[in-house]
Amino acid sequence: MGAVKERTASTRPRVLNPLWIISLFLGIAETTLGVAATQVTGWIQGLFAVSATMFPLLVSAAFFATLWKKPEVLYAPGDFPEHVPVPEFVHGIHRSVPGNLEEVGSVVRDTLESVLPGILASRVSPDAVEEVVNEAVASAQTDLENRTIKIDLSRVGIGVNQVEWLIDRKMTVDNLLDSLWLVHLKQVVPTYAYSEQWVLMECQTKKVFDQMGSRWAERHSLKNDDRPLEAVGILPGMELAVVLTSEG
Repeated sequence: MGAVKERTASTRPRVLNPLWIISLFLGIAETTLGVAATQVTGWIQGLFAVSATMFPLLVSAAFFATLWKKPEVLYAPGDFPEHVPVPEFVHGIHRSVPGNLEEVGSVVRDTLESVLPGILASRVSPDAVEEVVNEAVASAQTDLENRTIKIDLSRVGIGVNQVEWLIDRKMTVDNLLDSLWLVHLKQVVPTYAYSEQWVLMECQTKKVFDQMGSRWAERHSLKNDDRPLEAVGILPGMELAVVLTSEG
């Protein structure tokens, strides 16, 4: 009897999220259209057949659009983790975490080495294929290096001295700060603590970038700091350092 109670207590109830509702609605609609199509003839039957084909395509398009733009609405309350506040969980879903230079470079190199030989095989000699691939890999590596900033993490005490971070014109201040916090700093400083507990400083000029981030956005009645990095003076090729404000 005790074992039965223990199993019952440890069994989690099934969570019915919007995906169940969508699948149930789609199943009922398709069944209804299919049955109706067998009860009619002529052009009406053709209309039902077209509807039965187009309807799931439209639902699929709407589903993937929602998944891309607002995936959090597909979660039921019970789907959210108990130890993470819902706003932070939703914010985390929308974060983009760029890989470091080594990771992205490895992906680019592997892709070029697997794709280019097949494309060039019928046009140039095997020796020339290898040469072209090597040149393409070197060119891609150089281009990636020209789009990076170096970030010194030695003052934080997390066991990582320096990382190279890929940036582009579309990257915003929040993108960079959120990604840095998520990958390297979440065990050191709390969320939304930029400019209060840590800042970025340019190594050469000692300029501190403290007028940006969530606190800056809050002071200006904005939800996020969506300014591009170049708008605050952070450009490719810079060497920055993460500095805890307790250092003075």
